[in-house]
Amino acid sequence: MVNSSKNDKQALSRSTDGALGGVMLQWRRERDLYSARWRRQGIAFLLEVSQLDANEVLNGSRPGDLLNLCAGLSKLCWPAQVTDGTEEEKVSKWAQLLRKPDVLAAIIDKLNGLFTAVADDDEAFNFPLEPTSSLIFDARALRAGRRPFSSLISPDTKHGLVQAVVHSAFVLLSEDTQGLMVQRCKREKCRGPRKAPRIFLAKRVGQDYCSRKCANAAAFDHYKETLGPEAFRAKRRVKTATISEKPRVREIGAEASPRTPSKAMAVNIGNGRITA
Repeated sequence: MVNSSKNDKQALSRSTDGALGGVMLQWRRERDLYSARWRRQGIAFLLEVSQLDANEVLNGSRPGDLLNLCAGLSKLCWPAQVTDGTEEEKVSKWAQLLRKPDVLAAIIDKLNGLFTAVADDDEAFNFPLEPTSSLIFDARALRAGRRPFSSLISPDTKHGLVQAVVHSAFVLLSEDTQGLMVQRCKREKCRGPRKAPRIFLAKRVGQDYCSRKCANAAAFDHYKETLGPEAFRAKRRVKTATISEKPRVREIGAEASPRTPSKAMAVNIGNGRITA
């Protein structure tokens, strides 16, 4: 009886440990999935910011664009100028800082340079740090079994603000494989805001075009190139002639589909009047 009870307790302990292990494994998977999704959303947002026009955001007909931009940046960046307060207060601080055209233009320009380097496989993107900047490394995390992290403290200046945004982009692009999804559209005639093929965040590995429109246009261009100019024009003439010769009248004996009377006509018919 003693041995049986002991064996039952050991079996129950193993079962409990296995269940807890499964729950922890599932929790870690969900955490990693959420983190990957959050990083992808952050990269997509900063990529969109890099393609903005500063004058249009500040002086355009849609004042909500600036507030949306500030709300997005407040979730990704914590510069020295925006550290304390509620979410609404942080958005308000961002709005005050970004109302200066040179600050917003500098953020857009630096982000565009970074994403261009990533999309075009450049060797490196060099961003000199501002004076009085400092790096902090969480040394206690190693012995505590946590993943160590480092943070960059930027100065309380407009250049420090730009540095904080660019550093956030560095972190998002380097911590996950989502950085590999930043691509430039392979269709030469595609035109983004910078008068060049658009930089986009691919949804899958091997996606060469930014949209279905560019993919279809590239396939059509390849089809014309494969046929050759003369063969393509000849085939198009034949197709045009076939369409123009197609009869447009209804065949003899074919009956037209009955027309459903409108509500007003139905009322008039019910009252003995056939007029619409």
